[in-house]
Amino acid sequence: MGVSDFAAVIDQTVTDGRELAESLMTATCIITADGAGEPGEMDPETGQYPDIARVTIYEGKCRVQIPSDRSSTREGSAGDREVVTQEPELQLPVDGTELVATGHQAKILTNPRDEALVDRVFTVLGRHEKSQATARRLRVIEVTG
Repeated sequence: MGVSDFAAVIDQTVTDGRELAESLMTATCIITADGAGEPGEMDPETGQYPDIARVTIYEGKCRVQIPSDRSSTREGSAGDREVVTQEPELQLPVDGTELVATGHQAKILTNPRDEALVDRVFTVLGRHEKSQATARRLRVIEVTG
């Protein structure tokens, strides 16, 4: 097999791998970033500021993998609240997710195989690029408590 034949095999393997990886992405999510501008004036009735508009970066299929080992879960406190921090992985298709970046928020919209993930929100901790990626695998964090 020549070098060009090997490169063609690798290209086809990556294409097939992407199709397989995406076939496992049975959940859907929306990934947003803070919008531009100020949050606006405080509502005198509620004492709250309106949320800054969020901009959609990606909406579509995804997969969430939360490791079951204790090394990925940390417990602590924030003020008078106990919190548990987990660092799962959010998997997205490679194509169409190039703009997803650190600090963006991902909200799970649907997950037919486990409804417990629906409406959970994760913050992207780091980007993921790779020469022959079959999925974009993002380290994310969820803080509950």
